[in-house]
Amino acid sequence: MRAALGALDARESQMDRCIGLDDHSESRRAARLRPSDAGVGLPNAGRGRPLCGLRETARSRRGTPGARVHDEPWEVAVRRARALAGSALFLVVAPGCVGGLVPWWVTRWRVEHALPLPLRAAGALLLAAGAAVLLPAFWRFAVEGLGTPAPVAPTARLVVGGIYAHVRNPMYLAVTSAVTGQALLLGSTTLALYGAVALACMVAFVRLYEEPALRRRYGAEYDAYCRTVPRWWPRLTWPSSRDHGSQPPAPPPSGEA
Repeated sequence: MRAALGALDARESQMDRCIGLDDHSESRRAARLRPSDAGVGLPNAGRGRPLCGLRETARSRRGTPGARVHDEPWEVAVRRARALAGSALFLVVAPGCVGGLVPWWVTRWRVEHALPLPLRAAGALLLAAGAAVLLPAFWRFAVEGLGTPAPVAPTARLVVGGIYAHVRNPMYLAVTSAVTGQALLLGSTTLALYGAVALACMVAFVRLYEEPALRRRYGAEYDAYCRTVPRWWPRLTWPSSRDHGSQPPAPPPSGEA
């Protein structure tokens, strides 16, 4: 009997240490316990299972593949959702107008001159290539960079993956490709001239504003990126791990350059 009582006392002491209770002092219990420790909202509270065991089980589940809520903080998920919405809006407002709305307004998408079939086929390829580059570039800004291409909502980290590992301004090139493709498909001289003017404006904007502003803001990190990745002519080789050095990624450029 004495041994049984001793074992029972030891069990009660262990449970008191786990949940922080003191059966002899209600005031100490109120001071030491949080609402969650008192069993609020816990389905197993009061059923003989120590609360410390529940905490250990929760900690052990955080690293499991099924516990997605712990794999990615909710703040990052919210920011990524906002970045996707902002990038979609910017896609419609900027490239959508330059590469879609203005060409439609100029030509109403009616054939002006029927060019030879090879030129029209080249136009279709250029139009498809522009769309194939533009959409993933915006997606990467939101998912990898947690931001948008718009200067008012820049990304949180430098975006160097995907197409950005081959050329620094893929969006400008994609819009130019789409406009050129439409000019060939429709045989429109006016649209071809518009594409040339639009490209000249993009080049001037990059050289006179974007690059100096980004260099002042990001310094050596942006310089290293410029040394390894071309401005306009995409490189065909994949970058090596030495291209961007071993420095941690800096906040990315808010624009395209």
